[in-house]
Amino acid sequence: MTIGQLADACKMNRATIENIMSGKCRKPRIQTLYKISGVFHMTVQDFLDFPEKDGPPQTAG
Repeated sequence: MTIGQLADACKMNRATIENIMSGKCRKPRIQTLYKISGVFHMTVQDFLDFPEKDGPPQTAG
C-alpha cells in the first residue's frame, strides 16, 4: 500500500501520513491512529505493539 492509498483509505491528507512516517509528527492524535489502524483491521493497541523493536521484557530489580 502506498502512502497515497493509505491516505485515501483513511480519508486523511497525504502530508499527515508522510509526517507520521517520517517522524516529523512525533505525537499523532489518537483519532489519527484509530483511522490508520482501522485500514489494516487492527486495534490501535495492536498497531502500536512492535515486540521486535521493543526488545526483551524488562525485569524489576
